[in-house]
Amino acid sequence: MPLKRCETDGRPGWKWGEQGRCYPYTKGDESSETAARKKALAQAAAMGEFDGTGNRSQDEQVLMAPIELRASSVAGVNFAQRIIEIVAMPYGETAVVEYRGELWNESFEPGAFDGIEKRPNRVRANRDHDKTRTVGKVVKFWPSRKEGLVAEVRISQTLLGDETLALTDDEVLGASVGFGVRGRDQELDRATHRRRVMRAFMDHLAFTPDPAYTSAMPIGVRDGASPVSALDLPPLITPEADELNAYLRSRRH
Repeated sequence: MPLKRCETDGRPGWKWGEQGRCYPYTKGDESSETAARKKALAQAAAMGEFDGTGNRSQDEQVLMAPIELRASSVAGVNFAQRIIEIVAMPYGETAVVEYRGELWNESFEPGAFDGIEKRPNRVRANRDHDKTRTVGKVVKFWPSRKEGLVAEVRISQTLLGDETLALTDDEVLGASVGFGVRGRDQELDRATHRRRVMRAFMDHLAFTPDPAYTSAMPIGVRDGASPVSALDLPPLITPEADELNAYLRSRRH
């Protein structure tokens, strides 16, 4: 739903969609009109019109977040313990990624995965981002190492697991991470095409011969529809959301 002009008590105003409250302003007063627009946008956020906003529960918002893929690096392979250690996500490093048909300068803030260490054994590892080809699970996370988010993956004693250990040790396979970000947990600056991720959740890890994914794409079917690559989605043209983000940033300063 877009911003709409409205009228209340004989005064012009702005509202969000058909059902939103009409916020009046003084005709000819630019600051008054801007304030009315911001109130309408704030109401839209409260209604959950933008990703990661509104009264949805945290779990519901996480489920709505598309899963994205990024390359990780293997730190070491321990055959005796069947452990592969990987740097799942570096912090503070800017990488150019293709997202929704555009190039963005993406970085993860330190602490983006804080708390994940309390939930080991829940993140599975698979081959080629195929959740039907599970090869193990994460048994330990270090979210605050200087390298970034570090994960210890225990590989299962299966034929596919044995193959994964051997190929990873031979540097034939690399690591890749699947993660999700809610709308409110990132900052998108279209002026500089900069994406800063403050909070993210880990969906899975994968071992693949081509881990250098630079595009964000959903890999699971969340609503019964076929997965669609974010490369096929239109660019993010969101003037109302951009204005809301600017307003929220001004409130924090």
